[in-house]
Amino acid sequence: LEECKVDHIDLALALQGELDIDVDDWETHTIAPAQEEITLVDETGALTKRTSEQVMAWFWASVRQLDGEQRMRLLRFATGLSSAPAGGFRNLKPRLFNVVVDKDPAHLPSALTCFATLRIPVCLSQA
Repeated sequence: LEECKVDHIDLALALQGELDIDVDDWETHTIAPAQEEITLVDETGALTKRTSEQVMAWFWASVRQLDGEQRMRLLRFATGLSSAPAGGFRNLKPRLFNVVVDKDPAHLPSALTCFATLRIPVCLSQA
């Protein structure tokens, strides 16, 4: 390793990935769901419309509010990885991170770790 000018820090980074999760990089290298409008019934019984784009904006705003440990837990839940890939999310293998908006607000978030896919329910508000 010394001949290749690789030290213990470079080796650790290559083996375990980035410990600090850059949310902007994560969002940039995410396959966003197809743009669609979803109709929900709110607590008063009125029909409310949400777009998948709006749900995704709320999702990323919420991820930005998480601390580093919580972001790592989310990444582990969704992908099985405990840290960001070395070099950033563009290096996520076998494919980029994917988010699917579930049209049923009663469903809990779920993940397909082999496909780096997170399924989140549509919601009435960001709260």
